[in-house]
Amino acid sequence: QELGEPFRRDAMKKPVRVAGRIATSTSAKASAVGRLLTAQLSDAVLDEILATNTSQDAAIRNQLSDLRKTGKTVDRGGIEAEVCTFSQIVKGTGNTVVGAIEVLAPQFRANATEIESALNTATEELSRSLGGAVKTGLAQSLEKDVVRQTGTVTN
Repeated sequence: QELGEPFRRDAMKKPVRVAGRIATSTSAKASAVGRLLTAQLSDAVLDEILATNTSQDAAIRNQLSDLRKTGKTVDRGGIEAEVCTFSQIVKGTGNTVVGAIEVLAPQFRANATEIESALNTATEELSRSLGGAVKTGLAQSLEKDVVRQTGTVTN
């Protein structure tokens, strides 16, 4: 089977250990993409959701600024010991968050750089098709300079 460049050929024979997930649901706070989407909520809603002060709530609070600024996350071994999760938000009209794309891959097979690049391309194309503004080139560079100088992000 041809898997493409994001996967390491030398690791194809090793089995991946994962738990069965048939007919199960997971709290948004317990998954990487869930934490990413939760972080995009308004502060008032977020305070209500994170009121239980669990370790997952603390993780979201600690990563809040970064999750909002980058709109992406990489979680190595958080869901399953041998699984790496890559997720990135998708924006629609008015540059509002409308969803996210998540990719899971075996840690020892994944080429993180290739997966992140493909995910970035996919979310940019989907955001553009949904009317979201995708910052590229000079606009993206200028925003990075503003963020470095002020420490805040504007959408």
